[in-house]
Amino acid sequence: MSEAFQTEPDDNYDDGDEKFSEINPDVKIQEKRRLKIGIGVVLVLIILLSFML
Repeated sequence: MSEAFQTEPDDNYDDGDEKFSEINPDVKIQEKRRLKIGIGVVLVLIILLSFML
């Protein structure tokens, strides 16, 4: 949860977002990692729920 709070202020930089990600490829890597983690969490929750039902 703390990670999400730390990344929220970046939303204020809408104009320079694309340029920033081009300068820092690490940002894109972090976004991809966050997507993979999110998808993994959702899949695990679905599997657990299916076992409970």
